[in-house]
Amino acid sequence: MMNAHFKLRLYIAPDVYAFEPVEPATQAAANDRLVIQRDTGALEFVPTLPATQFQTTVDIDGILGLVTLHSGDYLVVITGKRRLGALIPDHSHDVFAITRTALYPVAKSFAHLSPAQRIDEDAYVALLDRMCNLGHMYYSPSWDLTNTMQTNLTRDTAESAKPVWQLANTRYFWNHHLQSKLISLTHQDARAHAFVLPVICGYVKITPAVIHHRAVQYALITRKRVHRVGTRYHSRGIDAQGHVANFCETEQVVTYHVPTERATHVRSYVQIRGSIPLFWRQKVNAKYVPILELVHKPTSEAVFARHVNEQFDTYGDSQVMVNLINKKGYELPLGEEFQRQVNLFNHPNLKYIHFDFHEECKKMRYDRISLLVDQIRPDMEHQKYFAATTSPQGTKIQHVQHGVVRTNCIDCLDRTNVVQSVLAKHVLVQQLTDLGVLRTGETIDPTSEFEKTFKNMWADNADVVSVLYSGTGALKTDYTRTGTRTKAGLLQDGYNSVVRYVKNNFLDGTRQDAYDLFLGNATVANGPYVAATRALTQEKGVLAAWSDAQKALVAVFLTAALLMAMALLFARETYTQFRVLVLAASIAVAGTAVLVNKRGIELVQLPKLVPLEYVVEREQAARYGPGKLKVTSTWVTPTPAVQRTDQDKKLSRASATRTITEGAASVVVPERNQVFFNPAQEFNRDLSILAISAWRDMVDETRDIGKPTGPESAHESLRPRILEAFGASGLRSIRYAKEIAHVGQVVCNDVDANAVRTMEQNAARNGLDATRFLAHHGDAKQFMYQSPNTFDAIDLDPYGTAAPYMDAAIQSVSPGGLLCVTCTDTQVLAGARYADQCYARYGGVPLKSDVSHELAIRLVLGALHGAAARHGRAIVPLLSVFLDFYVRVFVQVNPVPRAARDAASKMMLVYQCTGCRSLETQSLVPPAAGPGQSPATVTATVGSACPECGRGYHLGGPMWSGPLHESRFLTRLGTLAGTTTLRTAPRIAGLISVTAHELADAPLYYTQRALTGAVRAPSMPLRDIETALVNAGFRSSRTHAHPNAIKTDAPNSVVWDVMRAHAKRSSARQNAAAGPCGEPGSVAHALLSTEVATPGGIEFASRPRVESEGAVVADVMSGVPRGKVVRPTSKSATRLEIL
Repeated sequence: MMNAHFKLRLYIAPDVYAFEPVEPATQAAANDRLVIQRDTGALEFVPTLPATQFQTTVDIDGILGLVTLHSGDYLVVITGKRRLGALIPDHSHDVFAITRTALYPVAKSFAHLSPAQRIDEDAYVALLDRMCNLGHMYYSPSWDLTNTMQTNLTRDTAESAKPVWQLANTRYFWNHHLQSKLISLTHQDARAHAFVLPVICGYVKITPAVIHHRAVQYALITRKRVHRVGTRYHSRGIDAQGHVANFCETEQVVTYHVPTERATHVRSYVQIRGSIPLFWRQKVNAKYVPILELVHKPTSEAVFARHVNEQFDTYGDSQVMVNLINKKGYELPLGEEFQRQVNLFNHPNLKYIHFDFHEECKKMRYDRISLLVDQIRPDMEHQKYFAATTSPQGTKIQHVQHGVVRTNCIDCLDRTNVVQSVLAKHVLVQQLTDLGVLRTGETIDPTSEFEKTFKNMWADNADVVSVLYSGTGALKTDYTRTGTRTKAGLLQDGYNSVVRYVKNNFLDGTRQDAYDLFLGNATVANGPYVAATRALTQEKGVLAAWSDAQKALVAVFLTAALLMAMALLFARETYTQFRVLVLAASIAVAGTAVLVNKRGIELVQLPKLVPLEYVVEREQAARYGPGKLKVTSTWVTPTPAVQRTDQDKKLSRASATRTITEGAASVVVPERNQVFFNPAQEFNRDLSILAISAWRDMVDETRDIGKPTGPESAHESLRPRILEAFGASGLRSIRYAKEIAHVGQVVCNDVDANAVRTMEQNAARNGLDATRFLAHHGDAKQFMYQSPNTFDAIDLDPYGTAAPYMDAAIQSVSPGGLLCVTCTDTQVLAGARYADQCYARYGGVPLKSDVSHELAIRLVLGALHGAAARHGRAIVPLLSVFLDFYVRVFVQVNPVPRAARDAASKMMLVYQCTGCRSLETQSLVPPAAGPGQSPATVTATVGSACPECGRGYHLGGPMWSGPLHESRFLTRLGTLAGTTTLRTAPRIAGLISVTAHELADAPLYYTQRALTGAVRAPSMPLRDIETALVNAGFRSSRTHAHPNAIKTDAPNSVVWDVMRAHAKRSSARQNAAAGPCGEPGSVAHALLSTEVATPGGIEFASRPRVESEGAVVADVMSGVPRGKVVRPTSKSATRLEIL
């Protein structure tokens, strides 16, 4: 394989970071000098080092990667390592442990950061520093440490010639996210390959040993998977992609070098562990054992099958699942459901054993694990282990391991560690016998030095896996180290259990954030992390940042401690006094317990970067109020699985399939797997087909402008190449290929191998060959980064937010290309409860407002605009809508270098009055006066108090301030909607009708309820408000985003004059006394105390209007006949039904 550089020299200068190989991968690469430009962040190779004064020179062992924070990129380098040895003794493939790292900011200055961003920047750097110096990361510049010995030694010659990072298994490529920019550089310059260094996280120990006077080497490697990484209570069970929490692959490697034969005999054995592959969770609430919740989803069977099939695909045709949880108590329902899913999967090569560890091994009878070994011994003998011999003549394979034992308990830590070490010892005896080190029937001497080494290595491995997940060392390691359970071990377990309780409840939120930031599960996009809390603390003291429950807990705990101290102090006084103090302290302790039991959920520390699912559900319930939100999680009638007969067709068959016909496509999808097919998105798919067609026609028209007419000037229409980043069943892409005229190739990507196989079968079913439809298996972000300026149109329709993929999509779309983006995280975009999450994802803060739907659209556009500006591009929104449960925008991306400098002028802040709810906007930066001129100084145009009612403001943004739609595009789209036969065509036509008449230069809108409610007047028809505004000389229109709202270019003073006139007219009709209503000091009193000041007064005389306009808006909002309730299906654990 092509090695990575062994050692580099980092030159630090004010303008650049420069890297020069000290110990290059090859002699030819000795002069490959990589430079990072600190002003732009660009990576490039230079023939000689820049002629600049270097401030510092540092010898480093490798580049861990680059990560983006507020100020820009941070460079993470390895500055310390410890050699562990070589996995094959006679080879020079050394393995190293990372002992020290360093972070260097690429940005030359932090002056552009606000004080809040500086605070958060420090917090993010601390998180990264914590992860980078975790102490459990390992690498080898010349050996693929992410793959097993079997994978490394069975590669063909052509594959072995690839760079080490290209051979890496992305499941264990721990720094893959940090290496993404270097990986992108490899597509432009092959010299970058040697700078990409894969790192694993877990445990590696290599030790020589002497057994029966024979020198062998024993190595133990544990690789922690990068998917669903998290802390103990924040990461449980399985996700929709089939990834489970705390998944680790552990491999033991025994090598025996025979100098006389110039050969090394290699034996390896692989086991895996992982959380129970069901949807389940434990809500951290300060209790010692949080309640275990088993969540039943419609996709449970398919996701379970996806997980099991992945292990079949990876490890071979035999799988043994060993479940060690209790068969009684709170763990029982989990075990029963596990058994049920295995029965439904119904595969002859899947064996399930429920071994109640605590019951079978109670009273410290751990020797009874042999009962479990006896049950699975036949399967382990069938699965075998990997055996090979390497020599100068090549590698000879004796046999391979073609199966795996998967072990789990609740945490996949303590019980799992004990059982895995016993299974490893059982196989090790076989391996040593096979090598001739032990005679047949002989075992390892329990008093030998190697026996102690083996036990200590497995105990250390257990501690590392436990620290990474629970924060403490493993329990029961006294048995692993000594072979017996001891009282000292029990005391140590008690101590570890207390420390686990404290860390898991009060410290793991930050640790989870560190994982998410390092692995790329969360990105920094100007979002507040600790700044708000820090500011509150600095202003009002530490207690201001604490909840009431936290304050009460501290007070009660300190009281209990004080009373107990007094009891001990006065123990020599009267016995009565001592008893009173002890009793009082006991009462205080009991109060602490009651407080934890009742208010525990307010005491714990939760992650901030990626909100937990149950926290989102709780916040939604609080937002909508009791009775307004119904969270359902119901059982699904099971259907037996189809047994697999062909290993080349390992699709998920845990549920029946059905045929879906939509448009011109016919696809087969799993009956209950809503990850693959969401019928509620048919309107989205239909609209997208017409939108891409309309955009292509516009591009063709633009190409024709200024060209002579006639046959000789005719050119071929644009044949766009389209990428769907999240393909699932491939339905959308297949429809694109069949229903969009003159389409080129449609590339359908998905990270799940089963989904890719499904879309390939569906493409063949629809008669599409590789020239029209190409299925691609890979990570969407990485694929787009690797394909710059490649696709004419890109469709981003993930579940949740599309923000993490925007930067990659902006770079992957061709100049003038189209981005179609969907965001379904409307609980984040359209409410104030998740302001920090919205800021982190989209770079702006939402408002809790009646206009939240349009604010959501503008926040998404603002994020796209910012991503485009960073790469010298500009977006032109063609159609931007909020429909059902998601935001959908279609934007054209044009190469406009000035866009990066004018970016801020297209963003605005939104001020909403806390009283009358009036809205004011202000451009973030005024536009430049002319070409080449700098923007004017920012001057606040909104005061501190609302001029209408005197109240203060809430602030939202920054967000997009420009038009949401493009008129020429809407005209073309409306024409297509009028001629299509799609089932949702009437609704599309209605949507176009409304958006085409929306005022483009009047951001946001007024709702009927907010206007009449503020003045405490009876409801009035929207047409009357529109009539009054038009009669006053202003324009107005409806909006698709709200069925009872209007847009207008009238100032707030005129709008409120209309409402004052309406309130006065209503009072006259009711024979009420004219004059202000409401209590003095109320909003209504403040509004109605002001006289109408609009010149000419307010007239409600009727005007011609479109009678159907209101009905069209209502139909656009609902998408169904009135009277029905929209219940969109989602991929989440629950369905949200707003009644």
